[in-house]
Amino acid sequence: MQICLTVFTGLILDGGIVSLVFLRISLGFWCGVLLIALRRWNSLTKSDLWFLRHGLWCVLFLSFPIAGTITDLSGGFRYLIQALNRR
Repeated sequence: MQICLTVFTGLILDGGIVSLVFLRISLGFWCGVLLIALRRWNSLTKSDLWFLRHGLWCVLFLSFPIAGTITDLSGGFRYLIQALNRR
C-alpha cells in the first residue's frame, strides 16, 4: 500500500511538495516501527499492534493538514509558482 501511495503522490504536479511530505511521513512511521521492533518485538501490546496495522493512516491524516498550514505560512502557492518559474 505504501508503494502505491508513493507512486500516486509522485504523480501530483505540484513540484514534488506532496511527495516530499509523504516521504517524510513514511520515514517517521518506519522509525516508529523500528523503535517498537527493537524495544519489545516479543511482547507487543495491543496498541503496538494497532500502530503497526493502522499507524500510517493516522500519521497521514494528522500530518497533511499540518504540512498544509506550514506551506501556507511560508508563502504557499505563490512560493510554488516562483520556484517553478526558476527552473
